[in-house]
Amino acid sequence: VNLNVPFDSNSSALTAQASAQLAQLEIALNSATLGKDRFMVAGHTDAKGSAPYNKQLSLRRAEAVKGYLVSKGINAGRLDAVGYGSEHPLAPDRPEDASNRRVEIRDLGEARP
Repeated sequence: VNLNVPFDSNSSALTAQASAQLAQLEIALNSATLGKDRFMVAGHTDAKGSAPYNKQLSLRRAEAVKGYLVSKGINAGRLDAVGYGSEHPLAPDRPEDASNRRVEIRDLGEARP
């Protein structure tokens, strides 16, 4: 699963575009192929703002995505939310670009019983 969920500046609220993407992700996470896997929900920010603030904002973004998926029936134990702040920009040559404000979903492989 390679999915980047976008966010507005200084916000952890899910946009309509993000909700549409997450609805598709929910279907994928319940599929036979991915139904037993764990996932990292990794929040990111652009470089605007202080490092401590961006860490918190990125975690809130990851938690918002995790909360959405849990509200749709995905087991919370399959989802690990982390916040990276602005440490891993999608566009390193443009640290303040909107593309850096995102949550990435990474498959961690099958969960241990």
